[in-house]
Amino acid sequence: MKNKYAILVISSVLLSISGFAATQEPVEIFVEMENSSASAVPTSMLEESRGILSKNKVNVNVQALLNGSSVQVVANLKKMVVDPDAGEGFLMQLPGGTVVTLITNRVHSYLKGVETYSGRVKDIESGHFTLSIENGKVFGQVNIEFMAYDISYDKGSKSHILSEIDLAKVPKHSPEPLSDVTTYKAALEALSFPTPLLSGSAIGTVRVLILYGSDVSNASTLASNIISEMNDTFFDDGMDPDLHVTLADLRNLNNDLDGVCKEDILEGMEDADSPFTNIATWVDDEDADVVLTIATTDPDVTNCSENGSYGRIGGQASALLDSTKPYAVTMDTYAIGDLTAVHELGHVLGGGHPTWSVSTLESFSDDVEPYSRGYIAGDGDWQTIMGAYDDNDCDFSTTLPNTDCVRLPLWSDPTKSYDSETRGVTYTSDTQVPYSADMAAALEIQMPIAAVFESYPYSAPGTPSLDNVEKCFQHNIVEWNSVTNAENYQVLYSFWSSFTNPEVIYFGSNTYLNVRVFPNSTKYVKFRACNGSGCGAYGSQLTLTYNSFCN
Repeated sequence: MKNKYAILVISSVLLSISGFAATQEPVEIFVEMENSSASAVPTSMLEESRGILSKNKVNVNVQALLNGSSVQVVANLKKMVVDPDAGEGFLMQLPGGTVVTLITNRVHSYLKGVETYSGRVKDIESGHFTLSIENGKVFGQVNIEFMAYDISYDKGSKSHILSEIDLAKVPKHSPEPLSDVTTYKAALEALSFPTPLLSGSAIGTVRVLILYGSDVSNASTLASNIISEMNDTFFDDGMDPDLHVTLADLRNLNNDLDGVCKEDILEGMEDADSPFTNIATWVDDEDADVVLTIATTDPDVTNCSENGSYGRIGGQASALLDSTKPYAVTMDTYAIGDLTAVHELGHVLGGGHPTWSVSTLESFSDDVEPYSRGYIAGDGDWQTIMGAYDDNDCDFSTTLPNTDCVRLPLWSDPTKSYDSETRGVTYTSDTQVPYSADMAAALEIQMPIAAVFESYPYSAPGTPSLDNVEKCFQHNIVEWNSVTNAENYQVLYSFWSSFTNPEVIYFGSNTYLNVRVFPNSTKYVKFRACNGSGCGAYGSQLTLTYNSFCN
């Protein structure tokens, strides 16, 4: 067995429950509240202003991270250490004692030493999570309806902290004013919705350069979470796996951006002012299509026209689908907490708010589709990624806990629904104001445009070949050879030999993956190499089954 299999795994944060066999799942607790009053951590005024209801120290089994999930090999007494994979479940204890089940959808690895796991909360339609592990420490968030649960490592107390947060984190946004309805009629006549792209028919690798202020904590894991979370929105929505984002680079600005409004940060990026003097060089060096800056939340910055008394919060983007200004900024506490990073990157990819008119969208670029908008539920209870907080539909509440409007990790799409309501709309009548919303379809057209904002020097990589498959009961460790100029690899699986309805279960730089297959089931697997020019051809299809012993 090769030593590379002894890698970081999400079992690092799990506590074993006695009485369960290793092959059953879920069998472990993700976090456990300490049973003492000392476990409560007081919140500061800054934290209260961003909706933190409680903070508690939680027990984390770091030794499990170092040892991994082990499977005893009876035949030769060796021990195999493997990654979790799609379908693996973990139990998480919330404040108050409630336990939920987290189901891993996929594994990501965009930064050396950082593994990110993402997936859904079982039996909760809007529940989702993204968790990263680096150097024995965990960082990430679990979102459950109107609440979020952050876990991070606190250097001061040398322990992990679980924060319970309401999602009322961003201020009101004024909707765009309506123009004459006749302005829309011409656009309506030409309005058409594309059919979904077939795999391999488009190149949509958007490379994101992430810059961060020197006072931003957990920059590596936060960056990995952002990229992973955005790709999850594409993959989970059933979009073409050729359409994805990847991390071009992560750079410390060596400047804390103290006292600078977010609109001034964007202006500094656009004008290449300090600390962004070398931004053009950074983009060229990393072949980046888009640049995202992460700054810290700062309620003391109160002289900003965008947010006024709220301070430096939320996020902002320069323009829609504009290769000369592909810039966005997000505050660290909002980045994954309210999907602000994905929302702002969505603007750069051509997405507008639900209330923006066709003329407003097209004022940014003729390439922006007239249906490239978010959607807000009729009762204002929820919004898709490109939704916005305003006084009419999706209100911002300063009363805790917030129960007004939650942003879902979903793009608008009139062919799909959430909570029994279609999460998009297509208008076909001239008598209707055409606030049509199908961001999922728009992205399939607009992402390939953004993917060539910056040229990439290499062609798509070749096809990786299978190196080895180690089998040990439900574990299938698939290993493939590295490919020249490949930056990442995608692994997809299907339950059908025809490979219909495949799902991405891994995206990252590793050249191996554990694929778990339980008794009486079969998984069909394909893998391929990707870079800034797209993905190459798939390798041979694998048929994986449960093995009754370890080979």
